Amino acid sequence: MSSMGSSARQPDRRDRLLRKRGQRPVARGAGAVVFLALGAAFGPAGVERQAPGGDDSRPYLVVLGIAQDGGVPQAGSFDHPAWDDPGLGRQVVSLGLVDPRTQHRWLFEATPDLRHQLRRLDQFLPRQPGAHPVVDGVFLTHAHMGHYTGLLFFGHEAMGARGVPVYAMPRMAEYLRENGPWDQLVRFENIRISPLAARVPVALAPDLSVTPLLVPHRQEYSEVVGFRIAGPRSTVLFIPDINGWEEWDGWGVKVEDEIAAVDVAYL
Repeated sequence: MSSMGSSARQPDRRDRLLRKRGQRPVARGAGAVVFLALGAAFGPAGVERQAPGGDDSRPYLVVLGIAQDGGVPQAGSFDHPAWDDPGLGRQVVSLGLVDPRTQHRWLFEATPDLRHQLRRLDQFLPRQPGAHPVVDGVFLTHAHMGHYTGLLFFGHEAMGARGVPVYAMPRMAEYLRENGPWDQLVRFENIRISPLAARVPVALAPDLSVTPLLVPHRQEYSEVVGFRIAGPRSTVLFIPDINGWEEWDGWGVKVEDEIAAVDVAYL
């Protein structure tokens, strides 16, 4: 999740744009809940499952992880306090999208912590026993270890899932189809690749959509994207990895404009 590192390297610009657009919050914290219908609301995971005002039918996002690809504590960091106090640990960056109206759930990223994150998602909207697929889709940003390797848990050595839709850009989709062990997930139909195209929305419901946005980041095996998630009345920007805002400027895209177009930004 290098965006967190990028943010640390560029605090001045981010602070300026947030002060200038104070109504556009940057949201943080595992367990935050963002309701996409009537503005944004935040609450600890497992506590505020119901929307303010008693309306619990609105689509919402759940923050399932906020850490860089290796999680916290990372392998090799033997003196990190989280080894002795698991409460200090952090799972790899991921969002869950829940639509109580249709009982559908989607994941953003398939992380190495997917087991725990699926369980957390079940605490918000439990799936029916034996339901297939286990989630209604997984949106992948790119082919770095923290963002797609959790797909292995859908395989026959673990869940033995059937037909989980995996939304991926063209190079990412080709990488999964052409390289083991991911190609086995495709051949065994544990996952089903659903193609994405830059800035082309994917409709999940008449009033709920996801749009991939190309961002500059290391592209050894795939494109890299963030997502704009639009609900009935609110929109969220999710960019877990980016090299830097200035490099995006060179592509003709300003992060200030992207933040101005949404209600909440996860950067």
